[in-house]
Order: sequence, then C-alpha cells, then structure tokens
Amino acid sequence: MKHLSIVLVVVLAILLTTVAVFAAPPARSTVPIEVDRVLQACDGYDVRVHATGHIEITTFFDQEDNRIKEREHVTVTHFIYREGNMDFGLSETRRDNSQTWFDPDTGALLYGHFAGNPWSIQIPGVGPVYKISGPAFFVDDYDNIVKEAGNITINGEALCAYFAS
Repeated sequence: MKHLSIVLVVVLAILLTTVAVFAAPPARSTVPIEVDRVLQACDGYDVRVHATGHIEITTFFDQEDNRIKEREHVTVTHFIYREGNMDFGLSETRRDNSQTWFDPDTGALLYGHFAGNPWSIQIPGVGPVYKISGPAFFVDDYDNIVKEAGNITINGEALCAYFAS
C-alpha cells in the first residue's frame, strides 16, 4: 500500500508539473464572393463572367498562435454573358478545395495546391469552351503555378461565336 501511494504521488507530481503545449483550435470563417470581370475579349465586345458564392476557410495555428495552414472550400456560380446583356448567358457552379501552407515566422505563403473542378463552361452542341480541372500546385502566391496535372481547355473563338448574335 505504501508503495502504491508513492507511485501515485510521483505520477501526480509529474502530471502537475508538466505544461502541456497545444496548438490553438482552428478558426473558421466564411467570405462572400461577388466578382464581375472580362473572361474573353471578342471582336467589338467582351464576354464577361459574374461570379457569386462563398469561400469557407479553416485556419490552423501552431503552438505560438502563428498561422501555418489554411483549407478553403469554394462554392461559386458563374454566369457568363455578353457585356451589356445579362438576360442571356451560360451558368455553371464550381466547387473546389485548396490548401495553403505559411511560414509561421513571417506569415508568407510558402506553397499550396488546388483540387477539384475550378471551371467547366459548356456550350450546348459545342462542348467545353473553358474548362480547367485537376490539381494545380503553386509557390509564393496563387498566380505562380509550378505544376498543373489536369485538363485545360480554352476555346475563346467558340465562346465569342456563341455570344456574337
């Protein structure tokens, strides 16, 4: 009994003097998206895309509360139209995921990747005219893509022809 009491005291002393180091729990946020930009310049007019939706972001931290990783889930609907006429167009919904890793000391983006199907614009009777699918890997910033392993189709001529009339 005396032996068991000593073991219990030692175990309790170790547990009480040990400082547990845990990372902060992930933070979650939702960011709305609403963008309107030129998708394709055509002869005498532009084909535009109006995008609305949201990004669900989960941010992970290290033990010092520095951001080290973000996971993003994007849901956005694109409406593609001829500039000046939003009554007629093409619509598609995009869902994709990305993960990015950050330098905990500087906060700078180190690298990341996209997965999913970021774009899939189809013209009836023609097929895909603007399609990007599969993973892409980037470093330093989102525009510095170092590897794409998916299917890329861009047919600006067919897109312009569709909206010409």
